[in-house]
Amino acid sequence: MIRKTKTVKPPFLLVLLALWLAGNPTTSMAEEVTQQFNGLTLNANLVLADGQSPKDPIALILHGIMGHDGMEIIQSMQRALFDNDYSSLAFNLSLGLDNRKGFFQCDTPHQHTVQGALTEIQAWVDWLKDQGASEIILMAHSRSEALVYTALQADPAISNLVVLAPAIYPLIDRFKDRYGNIYDETLARMELATSKGQGQELIEGVDFFYCPQATVMPETWLSYYGKNSTYQDLASHIPNLPVKTLIIFGTEDEVIVDGHESVKPLVDNETIFMFVVDGAGHFFRDFNIDEAMEAAIEFIS
Repeated sequence: MIRKTKTVKPPFLLVLLALWLAGNPTTSMAEEVTQQFNGLTLNANLVLADGQSPKDPIALILHGIMGHDGMEIIQSMQRALFDNDYSSLAFNLSLGLDNRKGFFQCDTPHQHTVQGALTEIQAWVDWLKDQGASEIILMAHSRSEALVYTALQADPAISNLVVLAPAIYPLIDRFKDRYGNIYDETLARMELATSKGQGQELIEGVDFFYCPQATVMPETWLSYYGKNSTYQDLASHIPNLPVKTLIIFGTEDEVIVDGHESVKPLVDNETIFMFVVDGAGHFFRDFNIDEAMEAAIEFIS
């Protein structure tokens, strides 16, 4: 009797995972790089396209607020760039932590500032320049400091800016939507502490971004939410961007609702360009990131 051999097939999701890992440069071709900066170890994920070095055009990618370089959208951006012969460096802001990886947790004291983030962006630009880079495409997702950096102090090596789903709403408005009418009270509390020389002392029970009742330095809170913060209204920086900029939105963005309608009056198709992905949410999942990155790559090419 001939016994039929039963073929055991691996679970479908495991097959998909194996295929993804095999074709994902962030796992198979990536190299972690670090540098020492202001007493902290900064880390980043470097993916070099075949036959290239940092001397070739390279994208410098920044995550959104409290995010990290291992997020799905950041890895997808690096993979799309790699598939189109572009190298990339996705870096983590330290947010005051040594060798930070993964999401910034709400129970971690907030001891970071916008200015600190801007200096770390410059540190990675300088690192790339030290490797021989002369053309750097800055890319970012959501509420990052990339718009502020580019508008206020962009290095001449920055050739283009591409931002996906930038958080162009006023930050104070979002604070009030999330925490109610306590902005003025919290502002006065942080300003009073700073005036007493306590700006770098930790205060408990402070609402901060998506972290209610967090432990925060007054200088940290004011750098993001203060009336004179350069981070408070990212849209205000768009007219001042000195490099050609592509802003990409999704029509179904649940975080930046109708962002494309708000930015439309600022688009001049000379310096400021916009591309809209129909049906995409804030994180451009599945095929939406392919469409977004296809537009980005065409733009920077």
